[in-house]
Amino acid sequence: MHEETERIAGDAFSIALPGKLDNRIFDADGNTAGRIEKLLIDVNNGLIRYTEVKLLEHGSVRLPWATLLAKKSGGYTLSPIGKALIDSARSRKQSKSKS
Repeated sequence: MHEETERIAGDAFSIALPGKLDNRIFDADGNTAGRIEKLLIDVNNGLIRYTEVKLLEHGSVRLPWATLLAKKSGGYTLSPIGKALIDSARSRKQSKSKS
């Protein structure tokens, strides 16, 4: 098994992605929201279930793959639900850092 690949449960795997431009996540306004770090794959069903996204300023968050709306030049665009999830994660991480 490749060193960047890790079995996480049963037939599910986590695959780390190198930091490339096409791993960037954009919000609906075209602003960079973060970068995909890992894909969590269900090999039995051939599906990407989750992505680990490193946020620009506030750590990482796990997002369902379905929240990524579309591939675009230089990265992916978030759906409105994905943007809300990232905004929520940013708020939680900011409140924890202020405590």
